[in-house]
Amino acid sequence: MDHDKWPVCKDKVTAVFKTKTRDEWCEIMEGTDVCFAPVLTIDEAFNIPTMSSGRSLWRSMGSCNRHPLHGFRGRYCNSRTAFRGGGRHRASLEGLGFSADEIASLKHTGAI
Repeated sequence: MDHDKWPVCKDKVTAVFKTKTRDEWCEIMEGTDVCFAPVLTIDEAFNIPTMSSGRSLWRSMGSCNRHPLHGFRGRYCNSRTAFRGGGRHRASLEGLGFSADEIASLKHTGAI
């Protein structure tokens, strides 16, 4: 538990993890008592059954289905989340690759 040695330990662990692909590590750890989860791309996360099985965890914004957004609703909460303050989200949406027309469409449909 010597904090001064943590950088060396981090480098060693990093080197070991680089010896295999993500899928190889998943195969090794699956079915063990290791607490792990792979880091998924947005497309991978969007397509796994537990994330898309009617839980409203993903929402598409209007006609922009190529940009699924996380529509988190608290597990014990009856309220729906909503995007508010369209001006604040314009830069974020532009950063995600939405065009001005797509953003205008989102505003028109009330999504933002």
